[in-house]
Amino acid sequence: MLRLYASQAQSLWDELLPIEVQDLPEDLREIDALLADPALMAPIAAHWAREAEARGRSSAIDGRPTIAMQTYVRLMVLKQRSRYGYETLMREVSDSIHLRRFCLIALHERVPCESTVRKMTRRLGAQTVTELCREVIVAAARERRFRARAVRIDSTVVEADVRYPTDAGLAADAIGALAREAGKLRARLSKGPAKLACKVRDRSRAAGRRLREISRTLKSRSGERKDRVMKLTGDAGKLLERSIGETRALAKELRAKARGRGAKTKLAAARRLDELTDRCDKVAEQVRKRVVGGAGPGASAPRRVRRASAPRGV
Repeated sequence: MLRLYASQAQSLWDELLPIEVQDLPEDLREIDALLADPALMAPIAAHWAREAEARGRSSAIDGRPTIAMQTYVRLMVLKQRSRYGYETLMREVSDSIHLRRFCLIALHERVPCESTVRKMTRRLGAQTVTELCREVIVAAARERRFRARAVRIDSTVVEADVRYPTDAGLAADAIGALAREAGKLRARLSKGPAKLACKVRDRSRAAGRRLREISRTLKSRSGERKDRVMKLTGDAGKLLERSIGETRALAKELRAKARGRGAKTKLAAARRLDELTDRCDKVAEQVRKRVVGGAGPGASAPRRVRRASAPRGV
């Protein structure tokens, strides 16, 4: 049974307390005035009614009474505000008179168990919590407590090395992407009559050797440095062209075997391979143009060409 509103939080014991203890701190007092709006309970009541209707029960009389939703909402506000866990939250509220009064829990009453509050959070769900937050924002805007014009986000920036794209580096990445995609596909179709004959050789190690050689060449002071870098970049492009040819042959074989059971899966895999090879072919074409044009020793790639990457899954 849903219980929306809490009982009277003050008792005869409160009369014995000093005035400073009876009054809430300024920050809690402002939040308390905002949460006193009965409209905030509407999303919870609507969720409970939908749940009761789905189960064919009455939300008003069936079952044991829940903890007061006013108390629950205030507990969740404190949890979000202080970043406490459930156990720590219950312990802090139990030990603090101010927090008890804010959560509408009398001095002679027991604080709800942390498992009860945790289960209530799971039962209400994220959608109800979102609606509740929206109601709070509307109430705050209506009372002109703040103007919802912008959102400030605090983020942490971590320093990292910048990896500038180069033609040889893009070719090596494309070679690895083609090999990984083909390997995943062959692993799925390695058994039965659908076993694939075409293979895509992984030339990542060969491309990596070219990249390391380019790095060593750039550090040298030889007058032939530019020509050497162009030759190594061209070698990486040729490795990529071989991998592209093997991948296209694999896609062709997939379309040829796309009959009967699993035909749609094979056709979809072939389309993804075609899309990936088209992207990699742009990298290979760029390498060819760069080698013919004879750019500087850095052989850096223009920013308009995106780094080749494999699509998700097969």
